[in-house]
Amino acid sequence: MVKKARLVAKPHFASIQKLVQNGVPIAMGTDSGCPYDDFSHWVVNEMKMYQDAGMTPEQVLNSSTMVAAKLLRVEDRVGAVKENLAADFVVLKNNPLDNLSAFEQEIAVYHNGRQLVNRLEKAGD
Repeated sequence: MVKKARLVAKPHFASIQKLVQNGVPIAMGTDSGCPYDDFSHWVVNEMKMYQDAGMTPEQVLNSSTMVAAKLLRVEDRVGAVKENLAADFVVLKNNPLDNLSAFEQEIAVYHNGRQLVNRLEKAGD
């Protein structure tokens, strides 16, 4: 898998650049959660790749939320923090529009409006 990924990395990146340049909607997605691809930093690496390909940080965040929801045809349930949508979101210490690495230091994670993780409680802050 690693060998194949290395072979296709440059052509894949070039195709993403072309899509971005031509305004094609892109849904951020990842294989995180499978072997060799955990959630600790690969999601953020993919987001940074989109930025390197020409997306603004706001476009990257939108590709991860409302654009993905629209392309998957589930925007009536998820994709934005809005009344009557599932409340799945993270609370961050820093602004991801300044640096997408902010997602590697989340404070809290919410799913369906319920807090799953609270790093402040664990750290005693």
